[in-house]
Amino acid sequence: DTGAVNVRKLAVALCHGGADVNEVKSVLETFMQLYGIEYSLKNSSHPSLIKGRCGDIFIGNKKVGIIGEIDPAVLRNWSLENPVAVFEMIVE
Repeated sequence: DTGAVNVRKLAVALCHGGADVNEVKSVLETFMQLYGIEYSLKNSSHPSLIKGRCGDIFIGNKKVGIIGEIDPAVLRNWSLENPVAVFEMIVE
């Protein structure tokens, strides 16, 4: 009646002086290879991520997640001193 839905997701956040989208993409690639899942990335935008350093994660034609580097303004808002690279995806 409320429209609530349970969705299982996997999220990874890397936070250190050299964290970038390539490093977190490597983690995503390893996960997908371990489970034999073919995926693709398509450039996209998100207000919390750096333009040009983020994308959508697709399995087939279905968008299942997002990947990228957190925008410096967001890092400042949370008093984070190091870059953060992330991905989040549905795993069901």
